[in-house]
Amino acid sequence: MKKQTQTNEDQLYIISLILLIAAAPLFKLFTILREHCVLLRLPCVLRTLTGYICPGCGGTRAVVALMHGHVWISLLYHPIVLYATLILLWFIISQSIERFSHHRLRIGLHYHSSIIVTGLIIFAVNYAIKLGAQLICHTDLLELLDTISIRFQAR
Repeated sequence: MKKQTQTNEDQLYIISLILLIAAAPLFKLFTILREHCVLLRLPCVLRTLTGYICPGCGGTRAVVALMHGHVWISLLYHPIVLYATLILLWFIISQSIERFSHHRLRIGLHYHSSIIVTGLIIFAVNYAIKLGAQLICHTDLLELLDTISIRFQAR
C-alpha cells in the first residue's frame, strides 16, 4: 500500500478552508466586541507617537469595508486586503475544483514566491503614496477616505 504524505499545499488548503469557514463568525464577534471593548478601538501606536501613518494604517477599515461589500472603499483604504482576499478565494476555489476532479483538472493555484513579492510591492506602494501625501501635500488620505466612506454609506 502506498502511504500518502501531506504536502505543504495540502496543509495550506486545510488552513485556508478553516479561515474561510471561521471568517463570518469571527467578523461578527469582532463587530460586537468593537462596540463594547475599548481595546479594539485604540488608535495606531506609531501614528499616535510620531504623527505619521504606519504601513498597516487603514487595514482594519479595509477589512470592515470589504465585509460590508464596499469593495472600492476597501481597495482605497488598503489594497493588500483585497489582494490577499482574492488570492485566498482563488486558491480555495481552484484547489477544490482540482481535488474534486481527482486532479484531472489541473487548475489549482500553487504557491509561488511571485505571489508574496506582488503583495509586498502592493503594500510598499500603498504606504509610499499615503506617507508621501502626508509629508509632501500635508493631506491625510485616510481621513479623506473616512469622509468619502461616511458619505458613500449614508446613501
